[in-house]
Amino acid sequence: MELGAIAGWASVVLGQLVSWPQVLKLRRERGDGVSLASYAIVNLSMTLFFLHAVAIRDAVSVVSVPVSLVPNILIATTLLRRRRRSAFVRWASSR
Repeated sequence: MELGAIAGWASVVLGQLVSWPQVLKLRRERGDGVSLASYAIVNLSMTLFFLHAVAIRDAVSVVSVPVSLVPNILIATTLLRRRRRSAFVRWASSR
């Protein structure tokens, strides 16, 4: 295996070590200070990069990007669901 591929796979592992603790923390806590807009942009960026990886047939990226998208999508959907729920509670309590 060449150095570039080793670095790519190491990046996949390190990315997962960073992302999953954030998912778990967000599940336990409210998520104040976590930016939904940032995660939406990251998810869009990663999706576009995935399309690029498919086009150039980069095996490491074709595998790693969807794996990396999973926790980021979980974070974004959790934040979105909480923001909608709190907006509804504020709306309902103002009635």
